[in-house]
Amino acid sequence: GSTMPGEHLTLRIFNPFPEAAKVTVTAVSDIGVEALSDLENLPVGARSWRDVDFTTLLRQRQNLVVTVTAAEGVVVPAMAFGTEEDEDWWPGVGEATTWEFPVVRVEDTSSFLVVHNPGIGEVEVAVDLFTPEGTILEAFTASVTPEAPARFDLSQYPGEPLAARVVATGPVAAAVVAYGEGEVAVTAGAPEAAATWLLPGLRRLPLHAASLWLLNTSSEEAISATVTAVRRAGNTGQTVVVPPGVPVQVDVTVLDAEGFLVEASSPLTVAWTVRGASGLAFAAA
Repeated sequence: GSTMPGEHLTLRIFNPFPEAAKVTVTAVSDIGVEALSDLENLPVGARSWRDVDFTTLLRQRQNLVVTVTAAEGVVVPAMAFGTEEDEDWWPGVGEATTWEFPVVRVEDTSSFLVVHNPGIGEVEVAVDLFTPEGTILEAFTASVTPEAPARFDLSQYPGEPLAARVVATGPVAAAVVAYGEGEVAVTAGAPEAAATWLLPGLRRLPLHAASLWLLNTSSEEAISATVTAVRRAGNTGQTVVVPPGVPVQVDVTVLDAEGFLVEASSPLTVAWTVRGASGLAFAAA
């Protein structure tokens, strides 16, 4: 996230269980490891939540990565980031050596990929990009230390749609932030591909455009995928072909569905976007 002027960033720590929890919150930004002694052994009551407002706690940070570690109990962290016009939420993620993003940029947006190394030593990171024209291997490379997250400006490679893959020599966390006119969207990636994906709750307001995005990096051959709209009145499906290394958009705007089921002949990754007058949203499946 970011706490630059005109932006806000809030961590919500949710404890849905009947036992109280204690957590420690740490943060790393573009200026290094942040001093947050007041957020050590932070209590979170049973069946309640606690918010941490980083907008006032750590001002004017362009790259801010937050880690929540539970000392007692189990919690569910999420982050809210926004501007004066739009806001997006995303859940906490774990660590992986590979992250795939079937969509990182759509029309009339600029985007950044942020990678954090939570380990104790330096990690080598490569970012591959996927476009309708082909694959750009190692579009970015960097040595990422635990003291500061790496930020990659994807505007260096114009055109859309754009997908990405992060490959690291050690476990990292990664997310993408996209900005449009009065819009902001944030999402983590998928740490692994799968042949079946269920996307529940993809609802939209009237006049909002919704799309699924499919990315095939696991096969050198084209993959056949069936996208099924799940409805109370009955399911309907369509088959799409996903070439290797090319992000494929499936427009589901006209489908009034409670969710979508994607079944493919080989593993792939899936994400979705929603866009309209109320803003822009990205989400990994």
